[in-house]
Amino acid sequence: MHLQNNSLEWLITYYGILKTGAVVVPLNFRFVGRTFSTLRTFANPKLFILGSEFVPVVQPSRRTSRR
Repeated sequence: MHLQNNSLEWLITYYGILKTGAVVVPLNFRFVGRTFSTLRTFANPKLFILGSEFVPVVQPSRRTSRR
């Protein structure tokens, strides 16, 4: 999953993910915490790349990792 504001960094990150052969799930920066939880359940991502400004928005929906 990929969450950043629209910027040059967004574009670089997006194409960098594609170059690795991974599937990108770009998220709208206007989403709120509960939406992230739903999308995470649906997409089941291995990695979540986000801008630091989104940590407070995403953190309430964070699940603990089980290993």
